[in-house]
Amino acid sequence: MNALTKLAAVNLLLQSIGEAPTNSLLTNSGSITAEVSQASTELDTAARSLQLSRNWPWNYDTKVTLNPDVDGVITIPANAAKIDGHEPCTDVVIRARPNGQMALWNRTDRSWTFTAPVVVDVTYTYDFDQLPEIAKEYVVRAASRRFQAKELGDQADDQFNDLEEKRAWFALLKDEAASSDANLFRNPYVSRMAWHRR
Repeated sequence: MNALTKLAAVNLLLQSIGEAPTNSLLTNSGSITAEVSQASTELDTAARSLQLSRNWPWNYDTKVTLNPDVDGVITIPANAAKIDGHEPCTDVVIRARPNGQMALWNRTDRSWTFTAPVVVDVTYTYDFDQLPEIAKEYVVRAASRRFQAKELGDQADDQFNDLEEKRAWFALLKDEAASSDANLFRNPYVSRMAWHRR
């Protein structure tokens, strides 16, 4: 199965309002329309909203070790949206330094400086093309519903799109549950308990 690209997703949104497809998303081509720009924005908004709504198996890592540089500063990966200390006693957040650089802030000491590596849990955000296909499907449905509502305002279409969005959402949750079950049974203790209960 070919991966759904952002260009193809934008064209699905355009198709939903009866617009012709586009060959490019590059604004410097001089031929991009307002509808193409709006469709692209709706996709980006829906993708970011989905990723920040909860920690999904595909955008969340636990026990990530972040190391301070020579100045004791821990810079943040560009696509890290949320960071929490893995241990309850580790109270850290992402904060902009005076120079604008995003770094880890030690809330306990009220300092940018760390003397040792910090173990954290990280929620990442990805561009549309980097998302798993099941997430792309939901993003397209959610973006399409909002895009059609803004462009056409048809109540019947909105009800249909709302149903399609909910179906995509439940499929996403089902995929998450399947992934969680698989990860759960990689735990040797859980696997032994499940086996002995047979």
